[in-house]
Amino acid sequence: MGIAYDGVIKIGGDARSLATLREADIDRARDILILSSQFNHTVEITSSLTQAIKDRKTALPLCIAGRFPQDLSRALAGLFPEKLSLEFVDPLQVAARTVIDQWWSHDEMLGLIGSGAVFEALSAELERPSVNSSRPQGVVFGTLEELDMVPDELSTIIVTCPPDSLAVSADVAQRLLSRPVDVVALLDGATRSHMSIDPGLELSGRPRVHTFDLVRTIYNVAHLRDRLALELARSAHDSYLLQAKKRGDRAGSNPLQVPWPELDEELRASAVERARDVIRKLRVIGCVVVPSQDVTSESLSLEADEVDQLAQIEHERWMQDLQRRGWRQGPRDLIAGSHPDLVEWEALSDESREKDRTSVREIPNQLRAVGYQIARLKTRK
Repeated sequence: MGIAYDGVIKIGGDARSLATLREADIDRARDILILSSQFNHTVEITSSLTQAIKDRKTALPLCIAGRFPQDLSRALAGLFPEKLSLEFVDPLQVAARTVIDQWWSHDEMLGLIGSGAVFEALSAELERPSVNSSRPQGVVFGTLEELDMVPDELSTIIVTCPPDSLAVSADVAQRLLSRPVDVVALLDGATRSHMSIDPGLELSGRPRVHTFDLVRTIYNVAHLRDRLALELARSAHDSYLLQAKKRGDRAGSNPLQVPWPELDEELRASAVERARDVIRKLRVIGCVVVPSQDVTSESLSLEADEVDQLAQIEHERWMQDLQRRGWRQGPRDLIAGSHPDLVEWEALSDESREKDRTSVREIPNQLRAVGYQIARLKTRK
């Protein structure tokens, strides 16, 4: 019997068991998320899942959340039938970036104290090289005693000390009582707010200590998938601004030439959808996107024929997106909604085709900037 929890039916049992998957009626699922830190367990779940959906007629989106080396991720991807639409995400990286976005303000400093896997992921994010100019400044505290040297720019301290994050956060807030600093306790789902926080620990009449439940907020299919698309969209937009600057384009000369936070909502949504499509397009050439375990490793380069194929697919997607929003072919006018390149690939000028190819060639670097890379499922001959 399934148990309802947060609007989801939970079926008890071992997901490696075909019987358990069938009891869960997995063939009727809209999405599947495999969340496991053990590669061999993920392989066993994969094997049973493939049997459980063998009669399914439509593609089933599958998200694998785990930190596996690239070669193992590539081997795992090769086990799946085409009816499984596969994506890999790094759940710890997603957690770190979600926390940073939620609690970090531009031009301020973020502090970090704690231990464990999420702590390591947060530390890595604060140090990760990126084309994104809005990378937060961060300072990592090794001990509570080091809090006596808190910089004036520090606005928020993230505490991740499972299972004692809340108690440590209260201690941190007490030590910084004279400073305008927010303290955020990261909870892991099993840790709940059982202890009471001293009401005197306030900041300008509001609570100084906040809680952030990682499990409820982050570990669901929609958030994990959307987060990767969002990060890739931001990276692509940063790359676009950088290329525009190199061309000498005047900042703000069109609605796209503004920082990501200032981008029009419709344009942001379009950028995120384009990012989702990047992942889909790569499958066409037998590649998957996997978390990168080494930010210093070289990005995979796409071959010329692959670049051309993906550029044509992207042009078709771009045309359909603009036409759906009412754009028409004509002189370039981003306000009126017309563009000369709203024609089939064969009718494009060489210059416009090369712009599409350049955009495709940037995909490996854009993925690398957000901690992912391309893996081939098979070696090209």
